[in-house]
Amino acid sequence: MTEFSKAIQVISIWGIIVPLAIALFNRKAAGFQFKLFIFFLAVGFATDITMYLMLGTRFVDRLPDIFNCYSLVEALTFLLLIYLNATGTLMKKSTGVLLIITVLLWITVVLIKPAFLQSSASQVFDLFYEVVVAFLAGFTLLQLVEQQPDVIDSPVFWIFLGMFFYCFCTFFLMGLVNTLISQRIWIVNNIVNILTYMLYSIGVWKLRPLQSATF
Repeated sequence: MTEFSKAIQVISIWGIIVPLAIALFNRKAAGFQFKLFIFFLAVGFATDITMYLMLGTRFVDRLPDIFNCYSLVEALTFLLLIYLNATGTLMKKSTGVLLIITVLLWITVVLIKPAFLQSSASQVFDLFYEVVVAFLAGFTLLQLVEQQPDVIDSPVFWIFLGMFFYCFCTFFLMGLVNTLISQRIWIVNNIVNILTYMLYSIGVWKLRPLQSATF
């Protein structure tokens, strides 16, 4: 690993502190959705630090378990945010059904681990929810653009843009897990994380303490 790659990896791990710190600063203006997002960022930070510290220890074989648990938290957070911001009945019902399917799929591939499953649990589960979230978040973004004239001032827009960007980019990379090419381009995943944190930071910064809690 080059020095540049190491630097990108470190920034990718610690970069989540920026949106988390801004979110905590603006917590007085937070509604339920914003508090949920703060919780998600805090879990993400704790997970990154835990996995980083476990590297090279006798607990390294538990890393996939921690990653799978975080993936469930991430998937449910994203889908719940989409559900809470859905404007149409069909969109709301579809997201609700997908929430249930997501939990059932996680239980199946992570806990039950059927014998016929050839890919790793993370490959199956993460590919599923990232495709779903990318589609639903993209659709929600289009609705926001159509309905809000000053959409760039909306914290929801930037957070959903971060969700869409992360899931859209990452499901391609997750499809390459455990392959030789994944080892060569994994730095791209770290760069995607950093750019996602930048979008999240803009979103949480848009929620000023003097604004009403709309998110």
